[in-house]
Amino acid sequence: MAAGVSRHALTGAVLFVPAAPDPMAVHQHRFLRIISGEGRGPLDAAARGVLWAASWCYRRAVDYRNRRYDRNPALTTWLDRPVISVGNITTGGAGKTPLVVWLAQRLIELGRRPAVVCRGYKAPTSEPNDEMRLICRRVPRAVCISNPHRIAAAQYAIEEEGAEVIVLDDGFQHRGLGRLLDIVLVDATCPFGYGHLLPRGLLREPVENLSRAHLIVLTRCDQVGGSELARISERISRAAPGKPILRSEHRVVAVTDLNGHGTAEGATDGRRALCFAAVGNPRSFARTCEILGYELVRRVWWPDHHHYRVADAEEVMSLARGVAGGGADVLLTTEKDAVKLAHLPVVWWPPVRVVQIEIQFREGGDRILLNKLREALETCGRAVRTA
Repeated sequence: MAAGVSRHALTGAVLFVPAAPDPMAVHQHRFLRIISGEGRGPLDAAARGVLWAASWCYRRAVDYRNRRYDRNPALTTWLDRPVISVGNITTGGAGKTPLVVWLAQRLIELGRRPAVVCRGYKAPTSEPNDEMRLICRRVPRAVCISNPHRIAAAQYAIEEEGAEVIVLDDGFQHRGLGRLLDIVLVDATCPFGYGHLLPRGLLREPVENLSRAHLIVLTRCDQVGGSELARISERISRAAPGKPILRSEHRVVAVTDLNGHGTAEGATDGRRALCFAAVGNPRSFARTCEILGYELVRRVWWPDHHHYRVADAEEVMSLARGVAGGGADVLLTTEKDAVKLAHLPVVWWPPVRVVQIEIQFREGGDRILLNKLREALETCGRAVRTA
């Protein structure tokens, strides 16, 4: 195995802060109140001014880095296998993992051996992070590699694992690796990161840089109105004229136990639920639970990629049992959280139910994306044959 390469093939809500709060959860909540404009006090306004100054410096650094890649193509490494990148322009959860799973499944159906490569953000030492564990569970035939050095990881996947296609997770800003298809996701519930770059907002780079993408996928379209969708699409079209904009939503396919076994969608253990998660967009998850018909009697959020402890589980169960009116009937969480919770030595009561979702495209978007995928594969095939 190449040095440093770790391969893991594993076959309107309000933030509730517990009595012993996670400092990161508290700070994240305060930060979002400031940058979103919900915080209206003089200290919030002063903080926004400081963050804006830091954002100006960040913008200069982003622009300088992008100019280097634009002016010097030699900085980009091209492999002899097709690379498909999935990324976004904001921090937080835009829904990349369901799309990565969809792409890996389609590639397998097309007779290709895909490798999903990610940097393993906030992974425990020598272990995959939650997103990679989920991808491995959903697509066990895919090669899954975590390594912050993603060029080395992709080369290892090709040379040692026989990968025929690289799916680069969170790759839009990783310009050192060339790609034949650059897909960027935009979350319809928070599309432009409150209109500012980090740290004043959530944008990782300016909206205008969507022009680098080959295709844009709007996610969670079922959670905003038609006029808002039209406004978002129009803004994207100005930034990336002529680029396809696909609309999608996250469809619930099952409600299961922590090990992936359980009931089909609609069969539930009770309607009073405490939902908890450590994901980039927990409010969207809460909305999904409400669409399923649950009454959310309490919501508990941790920062994205939080590593659960037994004490966290005991706290959640205690809160659920203490809800007025007889407690919660069930605990609801995401599939990304479930891969971290399953190993805890805990007897869950109320029981935990996992809401499994898949990406579903509107208006024939899946056919458009599949055609783009085939074109990328054929383009690489022609290049290899003529080399």
